[in-house]
Amino acid sequence: MGRSLAGRLRRLFTGRSGTTGDTFRRAAAETQTARRASERLADRYYREFRAAEDTADSFPAYDPPRDASGLDSPELLADLEALEDEFRRDADSVDSGTAIKHALDGGRGVLADHIRRDPRAVGWQRVAGPGCCAFCAMLAARGAVYETKWTAGVGRSFHPHCACQVEPVFTRGTLPPLQSQVYAKAWRELSGSNLNQFRRELERLRREGSI
Repeated sequence: MGRSLAGRLRRLFTGRSGTTGDTFRRAAAETQTARRASERLADRYYREFRAAEDTADSFPAYDPPRDASGLDSPELLADLEALEDEFRRDADSVDSGTAIKHALDGGRGVLADHIRRDPRAVGWQRVAGPGCCAFCAMLAARGAVYETKWTAGVGRSFHPHCACQVEPVFTRGTLPPLQSQVYAKAWRELSGSNLNQFRRELERLRREGSI
């Protein structure tokens, strides 16, 4: 989804016609379309995951937003303006990470809301994306979080280019994904470490092919 959106934005800005305002509105609409697709995918993922956990009772149907919330987000519009400048300089190396984050946060928000509303869900855990940064690996290493306060601030711990996702937890004591267990072991073995030390350790393990 991220690469597809980046490609559409690239084509839009490099071959644009019309006023700058028109281009920004079209870019925002493209980003919002991707966000809605992310929301639908997240809803389907949650229901399939829930069924696989033998949670057979019904769950309220997903009611997608009906407004254009986010289209005029100052953060998104500022990012799109910066994107246009970058496309003019070098269309091949443009950074559309913030727009992609805006789209992926839609799905993360749906998962957050489902977990908050689902009486069967007892918590959540972060599933780190491939080659994630040390910050994301550290958060994934914590495993399941048995609370719901995080839902109010969903997105704050996800940065541009972050491929991490949210996974519901339906049983206390659920083991985290294998990759998260590897990160947790590396963190424990660096007793008293800080994020910079952890980052160097991850780089070493990746060079060796251990993770």
